[in-house]
Amino acid sequence: MLVDGDTVLYEASAINIYLAEKSGSGLLPKLGRERYEVLQWMFWSGEQWRINSSTLFAERIGKRVMGQPENLPVTEHMMATLRAACAVLDQHHIWPPANSSWANV
Repeated sequence: MLVDGDTVLYEASAINIYLAEKSGSGLLPKLGRERYEVLQWMFWSGEQWRINSSTLFAERIGKRVMGQPENLPVTEHMMATLRAACAVLDQHHIWPPANSSWANV
């Protein structure tokens, strides 16, 4: 949570944007294509990565800790969704190295 005077923010991406704009950081361009690319990856992280990895963690680890059986169709769906998300990273980022893949990390 961020509290700055009358500004109260709870969401990590909103806090990142607020701090980058307030400090004049170059991490978030002010205009144009580069700004939208940064925002795209911030939103991608929340929509593709966090949601799916959290669900997978709950199925694989959380249920095990609680003595409940893993729901294999949910786990398989989450793995397929995460692999598809990783393929997007593979297409747009230089890491991992060319002979590797995010899907294998």
